[in-house]
Amino acid sequence: MPEIRLELRLGPSTNHIYTNARRFARDKRTKEVRVYMGRMLSPHAMTYKQEVIAAIRQTNEWQEGIRPAKDTKLQITTWLTIRSEGDRDIDNNDKLLFDAIKEALEIDDRQVYEVHAYKRVDAAARWPRIDVLIAWETLSRQCYLCGPVTPDASSMLCGYHAAIERYQVEARRDLVKEGVRQYLQRMGIPYQPESER
Repeated sequence: MPEIRLELRLGPSTNHIYTNARRFARDKRTKEVRVYMGRMLSPHAMTYKQEVIAAIRQTNEWQEGIRPAKDTKLQITTWLTIRSEGDRDIDNNDKLLFDAIKEALEIDDRQVYEVHAYKRVDAAARWPRIDVLIAWETLSRQCYLCGPVTPDASSMLCGYHAAIERYQVEARRDLVKEGVRQYLQRMGIPYQPESER
């Protein structure tokens, strides 16, 4: 399973990554410039995000072209190392870090299938840090009835199960036609199949 390992300094917590800022927008109809207050990444958060992206793209794996494709399942594991118990919550680091990882690897949120987070308290640690392991495996398209088989391009079924499904659809269609014929016969309406019309 390919993987990328990182050792990063702690970034801003989730509580401090956004700031209120003035934004400018031009009204398409009146061409007026309007000023409004909006939420955006703080300068500290933007700097940290660029650091994470640069760290990923400087790894040997990235330089050698080892990176997840668009059809992969990602697993992200983080180890938070702090010097004392109250320094940082375990769940206050992930938002900005994960956004930076996804931007650096050019992947979609839906590709992250597993997330593990651990916290270590080490009074002798040189500096508070977060270690990150990004691992992935290529998704093989599977038949949802019989497992890892290359499926028919038009469905998530292998050729065998796709043929059975087509047969069942045709059988249901014939059953409906027979039910219609019997109903019309009981009502005294002559039934004429589509093939004879």
